[in-house]
Amino acid sequence: MRRITDIAVLCSGKSLGRLPEIADKFDTCFIVNLWQNEGPLLRQYLENKDITYMLNADQRLWVKEKLGGIKANKAVLSWTKSIQTDPTTAKRDVGSIVKFFRTVMKVSYLPEKYREVVLQMRNSGVLCVRFVAEELKPDTLWIVGLDFYCCDYFRKAGKPVLTEHQINKVSHGWTERLAGYFLDTVRKFPDIQFKMVTEYKKLPKLSNLEIL
Repeated sequence: MRRITDIAVLCSGKSLGRLPEIADKFDTCFIVNLWQNEGPLLRQYLENKDITYMLNADQRLWVKEKLGGIKANKAVLSWTKSIQTDPTTAKRDVGSIVKFFRTVMKVSYLPEKYREVVLQMRNSGVLCVRFVAEELKPDTLWIVGLDFYCCDYFRKAGKPVLTEHQINKVSHGWTERLAGYFLDTVRKFPDIQFKMVTEYKKLPKLSNLEIL
């Protein structure tokens, strides 16, 4: 299989609005979770690209219209939330989303070896960066929209108030914690160049990390 030299991970933070600046740098990308309002604004920049969704298994039966008009041909299911529930609930959630998404794209599961990583990170964006680096090993990994809860989501950029979910994450120290997990990945793969667009201003200088 041909190795892909440039891959992007696209999250939903405010910095996702800068996607047009790097959209011509990659032909393969992972969209983290389902874009809804983001899709109509950004799909023009993702035309003719090879797109994979990284989805939580507990998103369950989201209707097709909520794919935001962005057509993907693959999805990888993770369990950053379901893993915290009982096994019966997790199994039901996975079954629901698989049943739907298999009608529109090829579905695979996050390998079992990532279970401890999922338990530690509990964040699909940071997890997706780790997955792409470890499994696909591109020369350059482009990242946009991963802001570690330091600001609002892109789809709500006009409203500066953080959501209750974000406030809860910030109050429990997840901004610094997730940034730390991300840096662990950068250090673990020194041969990959990480090029990142983010609103988070506290990342240190590393030889293979460039903040754009």
